[in-house]
Amino acid sequence: IADDVTKFGFFHDLFVFDNDLNIVAGTTGELQEFTDGVEIYGAARRGVLSGEIVEFSTEETHNNEKMIIQIIPLTVSIDGVSRIVGGAELRPLPGIYESKITALKLRMLAIGIIFTSILVSVLALFLRREIVRPIMYYSRVAQSVAGGDLNQKIEHTSDDEIGRFGDVFNTMVINLREFDRLKSDFI
Repeated sequence: IADDVTKFGFFHDLFVFDNDLNIVAGTTGELQEFTDGVEIYGAARRGVLSGEIVEFSTEETHNNEKMIIQIIPLTVSIDGVSRIVGGAELRPLPGIYESKITALKLRMLAIGIIFTSILVSVLALFLRREIVRPIMYYSRVAQSVAGGDLNQKIEHTSDDEIGRFGDVFNTMVINLREFDRLKSDFI
C-alpha cells in the first residue's frame, strides 16, 4: 500500500501501524516524524485503535505548506466480525494534489477544445461538400436559365433532397424548352 501511495506524489508520509503502534510500513525511511508525533498524536492513534475515535483529522503546516494529518483504523472481518488490527496515518499535502487536479482540469479542457475544433472542422467540410457546393452549382445553372439559356441541365449529384431538387429543376427546364418550342411554332 505504501509503495502504491508514493506513486501519487502528493503524500508527505503514510505510516501503517499495528495495535502496539509499531510501524509496519511507511512511505519514507525516516520514521522520526511518526515517533516524534507520539506526544501530539499518540492519544488520537490509541483512540482510533480502541474504536473510541472513528477517524482523526487535523491540519498542520509543514515546510510552509498545509498538511492534513488523518488517522484511520484498519479493520479485518473474520466470520462476520470486524476487528481493528492497526491503523494508517496519512499526511497528504492539499496544495500539491490541488495543483495536480487543476493541471488535470486544464488538460481535459485542452483536450475538449481540440476535440471540439476537430469535430467542427469535419462538420464544416462535410456541410460544404454535401450542401453548399451543390447549392452554389444549382444557383449558377439557374442564373444561366434565367438568362435565357434553356440548354442547361443539372447533372445528378445525390439521392437526397438536394439531388431531388436537381431532378425537379431539370423537369422545369424541359417544360420551359417545350413551352419555348410551342411558342415558336405558334408564332
